[in-house]
Amino acid sequence: MVVEYQEIRERLESDGYSVSDEDYGRLVEYARRKAEAAGKDESYMPYLLPDVIREHLIRAAINYVGFGIMAINKEYQEEVRGHGSNDNRTVFV
Repeated sequence: MVVEYQEIRERLESDGYSVSDEDYGRLVEYARRKAEAAGKDESYMPYLLPDVIREHLIRAAINYVGFGIMAINKEYQEEVRGHGSNDNRTVFV
């Protein structure tokens, strides 16, 4: 587990933003790369890391909902096809 910035992690967890140890380590490294790409040094991490963690959790929630909608849509389409709706085989002339 990454021990660095533990106070940031504890503050975020008390606000309801919880990540696994593995994700936290990856997010710290990602924040470092992001800060470096922006030309910032380590002193920028206390500002950047909370946003990186929140963004990660929001993206995960959006993906979760999106995949759920796709699964429901797929199930609905299969049900419609299974009942003969929109199927010329069930049309009597």
